[in-house]
Amino acid sequence: MTKPPVSISVAMCTYNGELYLREQLDSIANQTMLPSELVICDDGSVDSTQEIVADFARSAPFKVEFVRNSTNLGSTKNFEQAIELCCGELIALCDQDDIWMDCKLARLAVEFADSSIGGVFSNGTLIGDNSQDLGATLWEVFGFTPRLRRQWQAKGALPIFLKQDIVTGATLIFRADQKLSFIPISREWIHDGWIAWIIALTSRLKFVNIPLIRYRVHTSQQAGVPNMTIRARLARIPKDESSECLHEAKKFEELLTRLDIVARTQPSLYVESLGRKSRHCRFRAQLPKSRAARLPVVLLHLPDYAQYSRGLRDAIKDVLH
Repeated sequence: MTKPPVSISVAMCTYNGELYLREQLDSIANQTMLPSELVICDDGSVDSTQEIVADFARSAPFKVEFVRNSTNLGSTKNFEQAIELCCGELIALCDQDDIWMDCKLARLAVEFADSSIGGVFSNGTLIGDNSQDLGATLWEVFGFTPRLRRQWQAKGALPIFLKQDIVTGATLIFRADQKLSFIPISREWIHDGWIAWIIALTSRLKFVNIPLIRYRVHTSQQAGVPNMTIRARLARIPKDESSECLHEAKKFEELLTRLDIVARTQPSLYVESLGRKSRHCRFRAQLPKSRAARLPVVLLHLPDYAQYSRGLRDAIKDVLH
């Protein structure tokens, strides 16, 4: 055990964020453990985002760096840019429209007293447009149940990550030296999924079982939690399921390629599991067009659905789509 790092950078990306930005900035300034700097990369906002940041920076109790992109990079590459500009020992990712609990940075920083920890994430409560409590948490929506949390504690992140995404970037903090492994971020991935996977494969990723942000769900956000209504969830199912599965296969092939580059020793379990996940996704992408023909093939591969997809849920979807 060592002392926890004391220098924290916050990496924030903005894009036309005037509606909620000041509330988020104030929540960072109200932290019981202040960051050493806030790096904001703006992706070409045409509203008052820049003016809001400038006004905040005049009285902020830490350095504020604002970079305005001349061309729109998109959220993943914009976060990559913000992360690269950070100078702290730890880097906390930050969205423009949430609200942080005032103990967030202090609570997460203590976990890094364990030198084996590469990153930590937390839960978050969901709020609406007017900051009203929506009565749910990120983990409830993503299905990170108590059973899965116990499984994580016993076996690590890999068995869970192979089935589903868990980590929301806005809750994630990691050691700055981790960026040597995950940058450049694969264009096949959204930044938070890629970063969480690389940390889990090359270091230790830990969760803190409390909500440390109020995560805003609203119609204009670029990416977020799955909508909680059944109708909206059905609407989100890709029309071309095979293309989605093929994309998943490419994502895990990218992970294998990066692991080969950054890991001095490659645990055979990781290599084998990532390869099997990719092959399972390609299998799902190439299912027969006829439902009658799909059924026996899917049944034959049910063990793979249990290990590399969401079990019967995805198996039934593949038969019926």
